[in-house]
Amino acid sequence: MSGVEDVDAQRKNYRRPHNAHNPIPTVQKYREEKQRRQDEYGHPDGASNEPSTRDRLGDAVNVFRHGRDVELDNDGNGPYQARNKNIEQDEQIADDHAGKNTPEQKDQNLAKDQDDEDGLQDTTEDGMISSDPKQARKDMKKFKADGADREVTDPITHLPIQIHDYTDRELKSTAKNPPPVGSDPRTMTGKDAINKSDEHLEDEWQESQDSHVGMQALFPPPSFDRTRSEITTVYMQAVTVGVGAAAISLMLVNTLFWPTRHATGWGRQLWKATELSTMAVISTAIILFMRQWSENKIKNVWDAEVWQAERQRGQRLAKTQTAESTQWLNSLFASVWPLINPDLFTSISDTLEDVMQASLPSMVRMVAVEDLGQGSEALRILGVRWLPTGGAARSVGSDGNLKSPDEEKGDRTVEESDDSGEGQDDQPQQDTMEAEDGDFVNVEVAFAYRPSTGKGIKSRAKHAHLLLAFYMPGNIKIRKFCLPKHPSFTYTS
Repeated sequence: MSGVEDVDAQRKNYRRPHNAHNPIPTVQKYREEKQRRQDEYGHPDGASNEPSTRDRLGDAVNVFRHGRDVELDNDGNGPYQARNKNIEQDEQIADDHAGKNTPEQKDQNLAKDQDDEDGLQDTTEDGMISSDPKQARKDMKKFKADGADREVTDPITHLPIQIHDYTDRELKSTAKNPPPVGSDPRTMTGKDAINKSDEHLEDEWQESQDSHVGMQALFPPPSFDRTRSEITTVYMQAVTVGVGAAAISLMLVNTLFWPTRHATGWGRQLWKATELSTMAVISTAIILFMRQWSENKIKNVWDAEVWQAERQRGQRLAKTQTAESTQWLNSLFASVWPLINPDLFTSISDTLEDVMQASLPSMVRMVAVEDLGQGSEALRILGVRWLPTGGAARSVGSDGNLKSPDEEKGDRTVEESDDSGEGQDDQPQQDTMEAEDGDFVNVEVAFAYRPSTGKGIKSRAKHAHLLLAFYMPGNIKIRKFCLPKHPSFTYTS
């Protein structure tokens, strides 16, 4: 056998078993499928296998230059036979190991070829079955895609997959590519972007603003049923705890002022006013505390439900075949995130230690970053958006406005300093930005990080964490006095 046949023989071809949905192919079904293709895409060219006028002229020239014997020996494919030299060297080593056919193998191959010729062959791969390169190129030029589906083996997954050839009709319906980068004002960079008009900058600003609003819409609303139940629980707890605390506090105040009930005159009125004031202060404090607690609790519940809704939406989208989604990137991050070596953050921890060491109070001697880890839950990418170049090719002046093209061209000239110094303190100076040089691409990535809520320490240990250690050495001196007198107790009624 040849090298191509060896590869074809060893190739694994996984196919589904035949059943009601995948019936056994028959000659009648093949003829019906062939007739359907001819009716839908037109009849194939019957003379496609016949040589063209150019091929006939080329063959005539070869016969005139090299003779008719060469044409007969090489089947009209030129004076040299196209073959793999490596396979030919292997054939010269040994007859039984290098691929030469023994008489028994030749008989088996001949019978196999006869069986293949009797069988039916799919016409969708006619341009790729020839082993001769020249003949294969001819067949590919004459090949006409019919758009019929065929089953092949995926070289990546090694599983059967249905594919079809693109026809001219599908190619015409395909969307055209956008203009090349740099030919459109939205993608201009470098010196070409300096001459952008104010109208272009205004349009790009509006486009960026609209896209930013669309990016914010990626945060879905929470599940209202679950949020309603959580808020109801918070209100019930607030009312129960608030009313209970107020009642207990009033009872305690009344008990404390119980001995003053026998007072008379102005003393009784004074004690009564003090009792009422104490009750009012305690009640007001309880109301304010429960109000703030309820507000914080409801805010945390709302944020948690929003994040839970986004996580559930991502899980639903990951199970569907959604195009142009960032869920594949989130799945990649979730797989790679735990594999990141924590030693990569050593430089960050050292820098953080140096910054904190410079601003420590006098009572703290040293601070150290004991642990800095990214956790097992990765960042979530909410969206990726390409941005126009905008006004990046222009510099931003001290007044916060873009410089004009004329100012950009004369930016290298040295300006004379104003010695008078008048009017400099009237308006605050803003940070300036230099113009971006070269080619660049602007991309906006919306991401968020919020780990799943957990009550236990074991679940919180999987979050991104930073462990700091503060060293505060010192001495404490305590003096105790021992008194021989016993404490005195008094009772008043």
